[in-house]
Amino acid sequence: MEEIKRRLDIVDVVGGYIKLKKVGVNYTAFSPFHTEKNPSFFVSPSKQIWHDFSLGKGGDIFRFVMEIENIDFREALKTLAKKAGVELKESPEFKKTNDQKQRMHELNELACQFFEKQLDLSVNGQKARDYLHKRKVTDDSIRKWRIGWAPDTWHSLVNFLVSKKFSTNEIEQAGLALRSSRGDMHDRFRGRIMYPIADITGQIAGFTGRVLTKAQEAAGMAKYMNIPNTLLYDKSRILYGLDKAKVTILKNDSCILVEGQMDEIMSHQAGIENAVAVSGTALTPSHLLMLK
Repeated sequence: MEEIKRRLDIVDVVGGYIKLKKVGVNYTAFSPFHTEKNPSFFVSPSKQIWHDFSLGKGGDIFRFVMEIENIDFREALKTLAKKAGVELKESPEFKKTNDQKQRMHELNELACQFFEKQLDLSVNGQKARDYLHKRKVTDDSIRKWRIGWAPDTWHSLVNFLVSKKFSTNEIEQAGLALRSSRGDMHDRFRGRIMYPIADITGQIAGFTGRVLTKAQEAAGMAKYMNIPNTLLYDKSRILYGLDKAKVTILKNDSCILVEGQMDEIMSHQAGIENAVAVSGTALTPSHLLMLK
């Protein structure tokens, strides 16, 4: 814990969430936890602490991450250790699960980059971009939400991830590939606009894919397809856009709930930044507890 504190400066940590203004030797900001007219939030670089005078609470970097992310100390420790490049000592069982999650996060990030590149560079990706523009999605929003394109081929993503040293079993466990009765592996998402789904920390946990053409729907393809539940993704426990909306939700003490990726993206594009979305499922008690 002390090693993490030595490596991380509180100004950098807090500044990653809110805009700080230097005032003398300290920094000030509007409270990220509620709406206010005058800034009452202070950060002291010399003492490496923060204090919210409007709410009468404060602490170190660990307490700030716990408050802003609404997580317990263990999760805050893991978050800051990763940021600081400090390896935590864990039980063999916990380390095994954590390593599997880390591999899946890395795999999902590469898949997201693959889909983004296909949207930018392929002919059909340009058709998908044209469709998004027709729906009034701006290029800034496409970049912000990291929207991509899954080519209408059988093995493009699988081959790409295998070339990055991931096994077909790992790709299947991440929900991005299907295994045929003959044992062959092929891409789950083909010919779809891809919406990556981030967890509350901003790491990619899963994906939703949308068909592009009416012909695909006429052929019996589902308009939207989510990955199945994985080690990282459970649609009854994840809210699309919460990573981007969490600070505004805290400040406003309110949240607007919408259904689906497009409603979420367009809400934020219109400046309604405390909106989050469910994805192909009913609102669950887990969703409500997360928002609470």
